Formats: sequence, C-alpha cells, structure tokens
Amino acid sequence: MSLKLKSNRAVFSLLTAICLLAIVGAFVYQLIVPLADKVKARADAQALEQELSTKFRDSRDDLDEASAIVEARTWTGSADQISPIILAETTQFAKDHRVRIGSFRPQRIVQNEGLDQLTFLVLAEGRFLDVMAFAKDLEEKSTKTAVAQIQISSSNGEGDTVSAAIGLAAYLKPEEEGGASG
Repeated sequence: MSLKLKSNRAVFSLLTAICLLAIVGAFVYQLIVPLADKVKARADAQALEQELSTKFRDSRDDLDEASAIVEARTWTGSADQISPIILAETTQFAKDHRVRIGSFRPQRIVQNEGLDQLTFLVLAEGRFLDVMAFAKDLEEKSTKTAVAQIQISSSNGEGDTVSAAIGLAAYLKPEEEGGASG
C-alpha cells in the first residue's frame, strides 16, 4: 500500500506541477499578448501622428505659398492712389501695341471681407492682333491687375480694326495709413 500511496503522491505532485505550470503559463500569456497589442497600438498611433503632422506641415506650406501669391497681387493704399498707377500702366501697354485708349473708367468698388475689388472699364481701338497683344499684356505683365472680361467688335466691315471693351480687376487691401505699393 505504501508503494501505491507513493505512486499516487508522485502522480498528484506531477499533476499539481502541471497545473501550476499551466496557471503560470496562462498568467504570462495574459501579460505578454496585451502588452504586444499595446505596443502595436502605440506604434500605429505614432505613425498616424507622424502622417498627420506631415500633412499639416504640407498644408501650412501650401497656405503660406497661396498667401504670398495673394499678397504679391494685392494693392495696398486707397483707390485714389492706385487708379492713376493702373491708368499709367494701361497707357504704356497701349502705346507698346499701337492701341488707342478711348476711355478709362473706374467702376463701382465691390467690398469683400478684407479686400476691395476695384474694377475699371477700358475702351480701346486698334488692329485685332494689336488689341489681343494689349489684352495679353494687361493679363500677364501687369502683376496686380487682371482682365476680368473682354468684348471685341469690328469697328468697320472693311479693315481689321476692332473696338474692345476690357474689364480690369484689381484687389485692394485698405490701409489706415501708408501709400500705394506697386
């Protein structure tokens, strides 16, 4: 009987050791697996944070570029200071292309948030290609005015002389004090 009892104790000890080992294994597994998930979640969060930071930096750079473009194309000062500058520039372009300016009329100022839109109506006459080159210079060489509209009609049925009504737009950032910048 003592042999059986010793044998049962050995089996019981072996089973106890296996159970303890299983409990310790389960406990270790419960510690390691969530830890690995937390490490992966932390790495994913850091990758997302890096990606968002990069996108934010790129967006800020795009905004800075756009702001610089707007700033370069915006007049400062008052409409009374800027209108003569635009007239002089328009007159010079007309002379360069042998186009006669019939009139240069400031139109109503449209006020927007932080910017005023100055519009001008230019009535010009000349050969078709000269008028088109004049309009192109108004659009491309003038850094702070843009051609908003153009309407061309034949002056007479026989030649290539045309009349053009050109709408110019300029944007003004009003200042409390200071001069026009061109």
